[in-house]
Amino acid sequence: MSLFIIKLEEAKRDLGIEDREEDAAIEAWLEGLQGRIESHLDRALLRSENETVYADGGERTIYLRRWPVEELSVREDADKIFGDDTLLVENIDYHLSERRGRLRRVGADWVDGDEVVRIVSTAGYQACGAEEIDGREPMPEAIRRAALMQFGFEWRNRDKLGITQFDAKGHGASFSNPVDLARRQMTLLPEVETTLEPFRRILL
Repeated sequence: MSLFIIKLEEAKRDLGIEDREEDAAIEAWLEGLQGRIESHLDRALLRSENETVYADGGERTIYLRRWPVEELSVREDADKIFGDDTLLVENIDYHLSERRGRLRRVGADWVDGDEVVRIVSTAGYQACGAEEIDGREPMPEAIRRAALMQFGFEWRNRDKLGITQFDAKGHGASFSNPVDLARRQMTLLPEVETTLEPFRRILL
């Protein structure tokens, strides 16, 4: 798997772990944590090339789930055909807010209907440890710090959480109190939530 917020090596270094015996468990936990952080932020973080998504129209604003945006192509079609002859919305017809992934139509609402706007984009942060390339934004240090803080807390307290095994998605597969564990797994530390707040997808 690819670790994208923090690398296995730095997570282990932060905890002072030198051997490789628990690498698989740590990776599974980090994968689960990635999903929880993205769920909390209501957005995808990792860079994706030429991703196609469909958005509902009828309003002035569409909120993207992945940003910062490197490239963007937008078509709208009430018939949902999206052929070459359908309306290719030029960038002069919309305004893109890089900070919040907000795509706002200029002068009119997007065409009315469900999934009538097709958006093809290359967007998101570079994976942690990936080669630095001009024009690609690395994972923000604040997100990395928040992930390290949350993982360190959970790993050091894993016995108190009752986790003894892990499934493929990084969730505890054997635990003493399922309800308590599920609640704890869905909760981020207050300090982590505060650090992540500027990166949240806000529908305003």
